[in-house]
Amino acid sequence: RISRNATYYTGVGYNYCWCNDCFDKCKSGVLVVNNQEFKKADLVKKKNNEVFGEPWVNCDHCQRWTHQICALFNQRKDKPDSKDKYICPNCLIVESRKGEAERARVSPKLASVVGATSDGSVKVEPPSSQGSPADRAVEDASTKGKYEHLVLPASKKVPGAQALPETRLSVFLERWLRDRIDKFRIRHQETANRDLDELGPRSDRLHVRVVS
Repeated sequence: RISRNATYYTGVGYNYCWCNDCFDKCKSGVLVVNNQEFKKADLVKKKNNEVFGEPWVNCDHCQRWTHQICALFNQRKDKPDSKDKYICPNCLIVESRKGEAERARVSPKLASVVGATSDGSVKVEPPSSQGSPADRAVEDASTKGKYEHLVLPASKKVPGAQALPETRLSVFLERWLRDRIDKFRIRHQETANRDLDELGPRSDRLHVRVVS
């Protein structure tokens, strides 16, 4: 690990870095790592003081620029250079509600209900009494260009924090916090004789992600 503001040596396209001490201790002109040889003359001296800016993404609907991590933009799923339009979560929520209200007027038998799921995201769910699954599948496949506002398919929901990539640290912290929340809820339920619903949100509604 190279300390902040410390100097080190590396090369273009190399996956390895050498600190000052390791570079100086090598008296030969070649450094060997995992049976790979690197010529010291090809290495460039650098300083670990670079500041990497947060990548941004532009919503094609509201035209606002937002940090990708703040806009729940997942680079593994959403490609920054894709020709597909990107719509931020805020616009998805607002537009989907307007779209469902519009669909209720145009196709009342296939009207949907937009509500919050247990993880805090918004999901479009067809009421069981309105429209058969086959009718709804046809309707979902033909919504493009049919309505003025956005209409999400019944199987799609506005992404939440859980849609962002996980890391080993985020998984550890999430499991640790969920375990403590579960123990807290159970302990206070037993001592205060209160219903679990009165003790705040369930632990499965907590999602931890490392963003920087």
